[in-house]
Amino acid sequence: MPDCCGIAHIIYLIEDYGDNEQLGLPLDSLQRALANARIQSDGIQVVRCDNHYRSMCYLAGVSGVLQQLYLHIETVW
Repeated sequence: MPDCCGIAHIIYLIEDYGDNEQLGLPLDSLQRALANARIQSDGIQVVRCDNHYRSMCYLAGVSGVLQQLYLHIETVW
């Protein structure tokens, strides 16, 4: 799947929210979807964070890595 859309690395970020009661979907359905994504999706990394703070820390880390990776690449607009 990632090859057809041109995206090499896809990250699916799951953030737990308290007791997960106010989700809009049944928790069992979401957990099945998460398991399916982990098993069936080549090229998709599933990351699960305990709370909002840990999600922001993860995203800040990814942002820093991307900045260093593309620091010396000149963009053409």
